[in-house]
Amino acid sequence: MSIKDKIQEQINSKSFNPRDYSPDQLSVIDSMLQQGVLQGPRMKDIVTEFEGTAQQISKEKEFAKDPLGYALQDKSIFQGELTGLIPTRPGAELTGDLIGSLTPYIRNNKALVQSLSMPKAAQSKQFAKAAIGLGTGSASIRGSFHYQTV
Repeated sequence: MSIKDKIQEQINSKSFNPRDYSPDQLSVIDSMLQQGVLQGPRMKDIVTEFEGTAQQISKEKEFAKDPLGYALQDKSIFQGELTGLIPTRPGAELTGDLIGSLTPYIRNNKALVQSLSMPKAAQSKQFAKAAIGLGTGSASIRGSFHYQTV
């Protein structure tokens, strides 16, 4: 089978890969298509169709690897698309970090405001009391869960 027959077969079966050829070779093949030596669409049409198919296959592979991530890849928390970000792992981590960081300040806001009006030595005592109270409160929460064995 000659090179011309091989290229014609690839064009007919739509398996012609323009990436396998140099730009000079592609221009020669295009001129052969124009002259009628090879039958088929123009080279720019073949390249456009090939690139479109390659892009589609790439998207399908990306979707198969991570369907949720692919569906949410253009979502942004800063554009008000919070619901699009939370289901992802990084979104859940960000949400957990923000809640975990802000909760102690919100729960202890009275103690923080009160301690700022005290002298420095009294502030440390106030924080120690609040920390002990927080520790005993969390111990009572832990003790309230009863696990049932099956």
